[in-house]
Amino acid sequence: MANVMVYPPGPGLARGYDYNYFGVPPQSPQSALGYSPLVAPAPAAVTIPAGLPFGRHKVKKRHSKTVVARAQVPFQPSFLVIPDDIADKFVIEEIRVGQRVAWTHGSIPAAVFSEKAFNPFPLALPPVIPGMHIYMRVKNISCHHSHHFRAALSGAAPAPCY
Repeated sequence: MANVMVYPPGPGLARGYDYNYFGVPPQSPQSALGYSPLVAPAPAAVTIPAGLPFGRHKVKKRHSKTVVARAQVPFQPSFLVIPDDIADKFVIEEIRVGQRVAWTHGSIPAAVFSEKAFNPFPLALPPVIPGMHIYMRVKNISCHHSHHFRAALSGAAPAPCY
């Protein structure tokens, strides 16, 4: 864990100390008031919610289709969310991140990932970077109709530094 140097507040330039207007400490390890700097742990990484939609794809009855999403920001996918109205009509067969098969446990009902699932099923997918493709193979298990598949991955992304 990295350490951050924390200096006691100084009086600024008015009394000739080595602090500037923004409170930047002096370059020496000794503060302007003669105190030794305090060592504090670095703040934890700040994250923001992120999502990656897969769009809307028509899947014929009893057929499989691979849907693709392209990451726009770096983030760690944690959950797959599928709308309740279609969740009982599909099964998830495979998820790939880039060229790597990241998740394949056979066919799992999409209802496990529905919006109103009691306990959301966490995914252990690798982090994605901008431009990386995520592939998901889904199968329409309906016997009578074609349906449009919609889904999104959600997770945490690092907060931008401004």
